Amino acid sequence: MSALRNYLNKIKPNFQEGGKLHAFESVFDGFESFLYVPNTTAKSGASIHDSIDSKRIMSFVVIALIPALLFGMYNVGYQNFKAAGTLDAASFIEVFGFGFLAVLPKLLVSYIVGLGIEFAWAQWKHEEIQEGYLVSGIIIPLIIPISTPLWMLALACAFAVIFCKEIFGGTGMNIFNVAVGARMFLFFSYPLAMSGDKVWVAKDAIFGLGNTLPDGFTAATDVDATKAKLTKIWTQIANSFKNYDERLIFAGMNEPGVGGGDANALLGTADLANRIAEYEQTFIEAVRATGGNNAKRVLIVQGPNTDIDKFVANNYMSKIKDSATDRLMVEVHFYDPYNFTDLSEDKDWGKYCLYWGKNNTNGSEAGRTADAKYNEDYVEAQMKKMKTNFFDKGYPVVIGEFGANQRLAIGKDAVHDASVKDYYKAVVTSAINNGCVPMAWDTNSGLPSMTIFNRAGASVSNANMLESITAGVAAAKWPAK
Repeated sequence: MSALRNYLNKIKPNFQEGGKLHAFESVFDGFESFLYVPNTTAKSGASIHDSIDSKRIMSFVVIALIPALLFGMYNVGYQNFKAAGTLDAASFIEVFGFGFLAVLPKLLVSYIVGLGIEFAWAQWKHEEIQEGYLVSGIIIPLIIPISTPLWMLALACAFAVIFCKEIFGGTGMNIFNVAVGARMFLFFSYPLAMSGDKVWVAKDAIFGLGNTLPDGFTAATDVDATKAKLTKIWTQIANSFKNYDERLIFAGMNEPGVGGGDANALLGTADLANRIAEYEQTFIEAVRATGGNNAKRVLIVQGPNTDIDKFVANNYMSKIKDSATDRLMVEVHFYDPYNFTDLSEDKDWGKYCLYWGKNNTNGSEAGRTADAKYNEDYVEAQMKKMKTNFFDKGYPVVIGEFGANQRLAIGKDAVHDASVKDYYKAVVTSAINNGCVPMAWDTNSGLPSMTIFNRAGASVSNANMLESITAGVAAAKWPAK
């Protein structure tokens, strides 16, 4: 170490005032004080006259965090192997090695981005490099889901360093915790990537270590364990609410099979329907077993992907039994055609569309009109399937979600505006005419969105959507039983 100390002493004059590298004095000082105790002390004031500085203190905190980091790495591997059912056969090295490889890129991105900004800021302000990020850089990877993309992490680190620290004057003057600021930025900017149970388990093998995990509905799933878990969850929920009256309705799932990627391909639609029906049956039996008002409470059942065609094709309700008579309701969601309603950007399989409906084929943007086969007649045909297969057989039907994104500001493209209006009216009218209760999905966000109401301001955000829903209700007639 003396050789390194001597070398630093030799080059130090180059970074001091008058030296040829004086512009990088803060960079040199940062490395030097990280490696060695400074040889200066405070001269006055209510300070402890010691040569140790806050960078050294932060270094001790980093050392104290290493056990937590190592355990976190092991836990990432543990969760992966446990989810795959291979934990008993895995060695400690395999489990820890997978976790190490999964966490290391996040640790590197956190430090590279965060310290990079710290260094650049110090150079710009001609100040010493702030030491606080030595700790924040290791805490941030520890408090975010392992599935967080590296680019999200980079954005969060940049936001936290700049807006939670540097603009207040740096370490000691910031009023927000940098690590918590990064976590909150991710939570509010990318809530789906920060929420749920799946985001905390690394899903893909790395360099031959670990396991590539299947979707929750694939054949590799431990069905009995999943059913046992559902029974516990719904028993707890149902017991808590069993004295509530009939206005409370339970739904066992939400869009089962959606978002899992390969569920249909791995199981096949028919097998997927059977698997989901097992889980729905578990939900029904768990709720009924709690007694009270739950014995006859209305329960909502969803089918594969909450999709009309998959619901109908597999004779789904014949797979489900209920001890209560006429107390099941079926739910589907309707976002057809998807490239008009919700596709956010062009894909290799299709482009997003601005225009829909029989009367809206003259849009100004070429190639942005939805396929005519999905026009009003298609909507009517889909709703009629629900009537024939469920409503007419005594099952109430709810279209639990439907909507179409307003992609452009109202008034910017009249044909797009008309398309959105016609879509909402067509869905509402056809749904009610066929005995289905339609429920519009309100995202409460900026464009593109399905936002109808501004909840914070208690005002109407999209009058076109609201007027079309009202017009659809007025034009519809509930079918005779």
